[in-house]
Amino acid sequence: MAPPAIVATVGGATSNCYLTLAAAETYFTARPFLSTGWTALESNDNKTVALLFAAQVLDEQRWLGNKGMTAAVATTQALAWPRRWAPTLEFDAPPDFIAEYFIDLTVAYYSSLAIPAPIWKATCELAHEILKAGTTDPFAASGDPNRDLRSKSVDVLSWEWLAPQLRAQGLGRFPSVLALIGPLLRSACARTWDRA
Repeated sequence: MAPPAIVATVGGATSNCYLTLAAAETYFTARPFLSTGWTALESNDNKTVALLFAAQVLDEQRWLGNKGMTAAVATTQALAWPRRWAPTLEFDAPPDFIAEYFIDLTVAYYSSLAIPAPIWKATCELAHEILKAGTTDPFAASGDPNRDLRSKSVDVLSWEWLAPQLRAQGLGRFPSVLALIGPLLRSACARTWDRA
């Protein structure tokens, strides 16, 4: 069965992803270290499903700013982005000599008319992690049995895991994704997607 078609209309009422499959392919042509996951061996259907699920996971986060290009559009916009008043990394940069006398909103906030680069890049990176997991659910609480393995000795057959309270949860398991979106989240802790 074919997956649903990707609809990446910015601010659309039926949008289900933050970028098209073609845009994701372009992103990955310039990304190194792709020995598994997003490669030519992976089918386009699997890549589409991974992108759609990645967008769903990201859409469940608690973001800074307000949803929608305008307040009226916010009620019909399907996805969490674009947003108004979402601060850029330049938001808290020290002002230079000229900027001391006025606030340059074009630098301080992402445009409410486009999907910012950290969001569509995070969608790609999370889709890559989903594909790398293969048949293992990367968000399952009992997922990878070797997750958070602290030490392993083969000759003596001893394994040691981190304490459960120290294990990364939710998007914390994917530092490359969290590094992109962390400054845009309302809190330092991303929503947990662990499932029993």
